[in-house]
Amino acid sequence: FENVHPDFFAKLKHLFPLLSENDLRLCAYIRIGMENKQIAQMLSVQPNTIKTSRYRLRKKLNLTGESSMEDFMRIF
Repeated sequence: FENVHPDFFAKLKHLFPLLSENDLRLCAYIRIGMENKQIAQMLSVQPNTIKTSRYRLRKKLNLTGESSMEDFMRIF
């Protein structure tokens, strides 16, 4: 991932220092276009858990309701 998207994690961590390792991992999965169900299968959790994690991540990133998290991740 780091080879294809250099400095992705560094930029996110610089702008949002409160992001946890799990938040950064979720950002990476969103960046490569994975759906909630796919992420849940990879992490061996329920899809609702990913939905909740995305909601909390949106709050940490200060994204409004009309902002797309996928579009936001493409900026980095």
